[in-house]
Amino acid sequence: MNGSSSNNNQPLTVCLDIYDIHNRLIVRKDSKADFKLVRRLVEHGRRLNKNPLQFGQTSMFKDFKNIFNEEKYFTIFTPFRTNEEISEIVKGVELTRDLVEELENIENYLPYTFRHTLLVTALIVKIALDARGREYDPRYAAMSGLLHDLGKSRIPKTVLGKDTPLTETEYRFLKVHSLAGYLLLCYYLGSQMEGACDAARDHHETLDGSGYPRGITNIGKYARLIAPVDIFDALISERPYRGSPFTIRHALDHLVNEANKGKIDTEVVYYLISYVRKEHPWPDELIPYDKKDARPGADSHYGK
Repeated sequence: MNGSSSNNNQPLTVCLDIYDIHNRLIVRKDSKADFKLVRRLVEHGRRLNKNPLQFGQTSMFKDFKNIFNEEKYFTIFTPFRTNEEISEIVKGVELTRDLVEELENIENYLPYTFRHTLLVTALIVKIALDARGREYDPRYAAMSGLLHDLGKSRIPKTVLGKDTPLTETEYRFLKVHSLAGYLLLCYYLGSQMEGACDAARDHHETLDGSGYPRGITNIGKYARLIAPVDIFDALISERPYRGSPFTIRHALDHLVNEANKGKIDTEVVYYLISYVRKEHPWPDELIPYDKKDARPGADSHYGK
């Protein structure tokens, strides 16, 4: 497992106690997320009896299949044959019993995060199937998508559901979700599915080093795949901290701008654009719109 140090080689500090799904304390507040801590969690994960359960055997799989019918995503999730391929891949993802309980907890505790998780998973699997030259493993992408926001369930609901600007302390709590998710996955999976663990930690990193939690530029391919999709769905969805969601056009304009700044993966952004357009051109045939829509309203509190 890779360590969790930042670019200046100083270990990150965990700013809250982290408990497993059975309410056992696994990481104490103010612990350093250094190699020693990660190794201890990984060793625990190696000893666990995984006893995997396929995602398709859970009640959550029905929720997953229903997301293809969401109106704003209807154009994206066509043709239907692709939807069936996506569903078959996600259906076969094997999760430990504890991770199934974790996802069920998110479904009950944070329903909008659960919906977001399912949509991100479907989109990144679709891209993984289409982007043949990138050598994605679609099932690995599915696992990474399902688990990328696991750490959100450890963030106080008063922070996640706040509809006014976050304080500096609250924003610090919010940002720790990616590190918390990584540590939880090390604890549950050991050294298995290392890329999925890293994707949970790094999906808010940027290619220019301005992201979090580590401020790195060398980002794994599954985190690079998730990042633009994660932003896209977050922008066009209802959120407590936003008066109104972005239109799909505004969201894509924002993603193109971020890609042009060297922050996120341009090809992934172009796949999203191609899915939105009715003719579905391949990304290498795509010419983005030159004219931008008017800027969306500045009512997103997380971005201030």
